[in-house]
Amino acid sequence: MNSVFKLAVVAMVFLALIYMINIYFQQPPDDLAKQLDESLDFVEIRQDLIETKTVNLPAGTGLSAANLDSKTRNVRFECTNAYACSGKDLEVDSRRIIANRATAIDVHFRCKDKKIINDCTIYFGLKPAHLEAEITNLKAQKTPGGTTTANFSIRNSGALDAIDTSYSFKVYSVKTIDNKETTILQYPIGSDITTIEKILTGETKTYSKSFSLESIGKHRVIIVADGEDAGRSIVEQEFAIGEPDDSECTATTTGKTTLTNGKCVTEFLCTGCTYGYQCLSAWNEKQAIDGEISKSTAEKLFAEKEPVEGACS
Repeated sequence: MNSVFKLAVVAMVFLALIYMINIYFQQPPDDLAKQLDESLDFVEIRQDLIETKTVNLPAGTGLSAANLDSKTRNVRFECTNAYACSGKDLEVDSRRIIANRATAIDVHFRCKDKKIINDCTIYFGLKPAHLEAEITNLKAQKTPGGTTTANFSIRNSGALDAIDTSYSFKVYSVKTIDNKETTILQYPIGSDITTIEKILTGETKTYSKSFSLESIGKHRVIIVADGEDAGRSIVEQEFAIGEPDDSECTATTTGKTTLTNGKCVTEFLCTGCTYGYQCLSAWNEKQAIDGEISKSTAEKLFAEKEPVEGACS
């Protein structure tokens, strides 16, 4: 009788173990797996955004982060709703989730580039802290050595407070060298990281930076707001220092068209321009460009379009 009882106990333990293993490794329904994959693919590309959707988890669904990992990303789960993740509805740890009963819940997706691989988090419950940077005003001095001021803001659009956050503010000169755009850091010299105090949910903090530049031509401000668990937001804006009078820059005539690498490439000529973007601006005003711009210089633009029956008209 004793051995029969022991066998019964062992059988029950074994069945319970099999049940837990099945739950842990159970594939989610195909439509749910597709939803998760599509959202992860999207935020891998647009890392400044957070994607939100409501998903239905059938009772007994088990999700393993390993099934969502790829060569480019590592996935982890996080719960942002203590009630939902108390164990009655969901059991969540960083690499697996179990739905103990049918649950509809808001799910948020976000990825951050960690250099070696993208760190992607799926949040169950409230929208996590999320930083959104914006350049609200940039007043550039045309004279080299004058003061340029950039006003910008950083907002927490999430439902949780943002902690351990910071921003960097950098200014680059933009040059074209050997037909390739090259950026050269002009400001600041030294550390550019500024720590931010906690940003409450829905709060917007405003900042202002003033600087002077001796280099003339096109420049670019790049601001990066970053949080350990609040995402990363990158904004940029271009401006010019010491620019010549644009009134001397004129779009003139269309140049020759050639078939190059399977594309019809047409020249759009300019006169009196100092920089390529001035020539582009002059042609944009005429609204006469036919094709996609592939290159711009002070003298001409190059626009590409597909040939018709292998020939350029």
